[in-house]
Amino acid sequence: MKASKIYYNYLRYLKGFLYSIKFNLKFLFSFLKNKKVIIFQFHSASQLIHIEDLIYTIQRDHKNFEIYFSSYFIEFKAVKNIFPHVKIFPLESTLWIIFYKVVYGLDQKMYFPITNFFGKRIVGFHGQPTKGNSFVNINKLFVDYYYAYGPAMIQEINRSIKSSPIKIKKIGQCKTDKIFNTKPKTFKRTKIRNILIAPSFELCSLFSIFHDQILKTNFNEIKNNITFLPHPAFYNEVNEMDDYFRGTLNNKNWADKIKILNTFKNVKFPKNLEERSLIKLKNFDLIITDYSGISFESIYYKIPFGFIDCEPYSSNYFKTKFNVDPELFSK
Repeated sequence: MKASKIYYNYLRYLKGFLYSIKFNLKFLFSFLKNKKVIIFQFHSASQLIHIEDLIYTIQRDHKNFEIYFSSYFIEFKAVKNIFPHVKIFPLESTLWIIFYKVVYGLDQKMYFPITNFFGKRIVGFHGQPTKGNSFVNINKLFVDYYYAYGPAMIQEINRSIKSSPIKIKKIGQCKTDKIFNTKPKTFKRTKIRNILIAPSFELCSLFSIFHDQILKTNFNEIKNNITFLPHPAFYNEVNEMDDYFRGTLNNKNWADKIKILNTFKNVKFPKNLEERSLIKLKNFDLIITDYSGISFESIYYKIPFGFIDCEPYSSNYFKTKFNVDPELFSK
């Protein structure tokens, strides 16, 4: 049994090495054309929901960036159904990739390139930084940066990597501008006209906690234009037998409420994912959220943002789901 496993792993890495030759030639050609290769790594296609907006943003606004995915062979078909135009290569090939700008791993157990002559290797924790993670099996090999989002994550990373020279970036994706070498923009907004309200989707989101106040608001009395941008999972079918989703607000049980909100001339609430995809973050003057990772995209665009405190998030969510001490949130 042990011998067969060794043989299987040998074949995996051999196949990965052969694929890396092909993709290194592609990346070298891109490098010579002054294109920047961005590689997103993940174990499962289900993780892509957390970086969907980021992918579309890069594709739309950064024509000199080339996006690639790296995952297991078994995930290729599912990934192609979500992003049919993005090229994907085996996770095991990443060890030998050379000509890249950023390799971004969506969790702490990824394979990273051995060399970093031209780019950075980053651990980003599922692209859902504010929702925590299971801080186990943290990869210490070939990593340049860990993104850490608050005391709980910093504590666990430090405990795992100990004396390793890996750098911890305490504010994570806020450093995106520097990594991508984009021009700095002013954070100052002289007028706030267009406001985006972008909650997450679980039971401790601002939709769940403040939905009565939202529905009772007379938006005609507000001079600003208000756009709601629900989490993509808001539009998924919900399995009420699943503890993770049970009771979660979604498009189905909000259909009538969406119609009511859209009766206001200055309010826009997308009815489906297609309408949602047309909303461009850079068109807004202020973004309001709860604990959604969209706050980091706000920083990328230099758009002021504010958090609405959903108390169950810190007092109950992390303790129940990740067994993280709520006291860490008060530090």
